[in-house]
Amino acid sequence: MSDLIEASYVQHYEAGLNIFFQQKGSLLRSRVRSESFVGTRAFYDGIRPVVAQPILVRNQPTNLSNTSFYRRSVTLQAFDTADSLDKVDAKRILTDPSSSFLENQGYALGRAYDQALINAAFGNAFVGQTAATTVTWASVQATQQVGLQFGTSPGTNVGLTVAKMAEASRILNYGNVPQGIPRYLAITSQQHADLLALTQITSLDFNVKPTLVDGRVTHFLGFEIILIEDQILDVDTVAGVTTTTTVNVLPLTAAHGTRSCLAWAKTSLLGAENPSLETRVTERADLSYALQCYSWGNFGATRMDERGVVEILCQEP
Repeated sequence: MSDLIEASYVQHYEAGLNIFFQQKGSLLRSRVRSESFVGTRAFYDGIRPVVAQPILVRNQPTNLSNTSFYRRSVTLQAFDTADSLDKVDAKRILTDPSSSFLENQGYALGRAYDQALINAAFGNAFVGQTAATTVTWASVQATQQVGLQFGTSPGTNVGLTVAKMAEASRILNYGNVPQGIPRYLAITSQQHADLLALTQITSLDFNVKPTLVDGRVTHFLGFEIILIEDQILDVDTVAGVTTTTTVNVLPLTAAHGTRSCLAWAKTSLLGAENPSLETRVTERADLSYALQCYSWGNFGATRMDERGVVEILCQEP
């Protein structure tokens, strides 16, 4: 038997790259007010309500309402992600791997966009002519938050309940958020499990239309329910050793504690971008002409008003 037979062995390389399970881009971009502008900061204006005055006599002097204006600012933040692909490795994959790299990077930038929106919902809004005044979320929580023990007696920390969702809807209604503006509720898989355990959600005895679509709760009490999970990433820190890192999307105050779920009206959150995503593939002469896949985006967000944003506190096991 020839000792050189191993030279005839054929190695088979699969066509294409399998992209690991992940949130594929932004889930929230289409569910907020979207804008685009040139520059680093933009201002968006609005007007506050006025009061109609009675006409008591003929030829009464005109009542001037002195309409109050308000202004919110958005500052763009650039994000990017890049990776290089050795030309030898590229030859071992039957299809062009760069397209999979760019697709994967696009997903990451979409998640960063969602994180910017959630941070803006529960963060500081910069108001005034020059955006010199700050409206913190803590300053409005008394009216825009559903508590951890809401609807329980005696008071008990609980997860997402129908009572909490109904209270979030009431808060939006009390703030005069029009019924015609879409309303959304962002939750994680734990809150979705809470809902599946409730008879009011799953039983047709309580619902004119089915609330479950392929096992998912998609709509309830006027909210479209968005399932947005924490990002669980496998990160190579040392050769041969893999660590797992969890990035919380919706705020979690402890490893196992209180989750802040987000309910909002579409026009109450604003996302701005320029651009949302740009990609390019180039050769790197300094890396033996390896292919570099590069993607970047430039975006920011703000609350346009507090009345259309509600925080629902939920206990997690």
